[in-house]
Amino acid sequence: GGIALDLADTDSLAAARGFSAALLLTPIGPDESEVGIAAVRALRGAGVRRIVYLAIMNLEAMRAIPHFEAKIPIKDEVLADGRSVVVEANFFQSNDRMILPAIMGAGDYPLPVGEAGVWSVAPADLGQACANALVKDDWAGQAVPLCGPERLTGQ
Repeated sequence: GGIALDLADTDSLAAARGFSAALLLTPIGPDESEVGIAAVRALRGAGVRRIVYLAIMNLEAMRAIPHFEAKIPIKDEVLADGRSVVVEANFFQSNDRMILPAIMGAGDYPLPVGEAGVWSVAPADLGQACANALVKDDWAGQAVPLCGPERLTGQ
């Protein structure tokens, strides 16, 4: 079993007492770094031994994007204990639904702009990776990129 907790209320995170692991998802916003770091500290204070933080692949290389930059201090805080894991997801395949009219109507795949491309990941694979990271020691203390097998470009 599990529980959902409100990261904005760090006192409520004490309800994590008795859990050995937690999956951390932070809300995008101007205070994401502060909320995430406070949540990590509160979860550790509640005795949670492993935190699995869902972040984004290539944070440091793409730190000019504000919601990427905000995740870097949280990632550092999570990895500081040597037991926790950061799962760094690439572009979600399910995001393609929002551009389905362009794909189906015009035969255009506009999201991986130009030659840059993305290594799309299926949400089910992401869920499985996070579940594994919560219960297995294979990735302890690591940031693990999670992406598809090939880079898809607009072309």
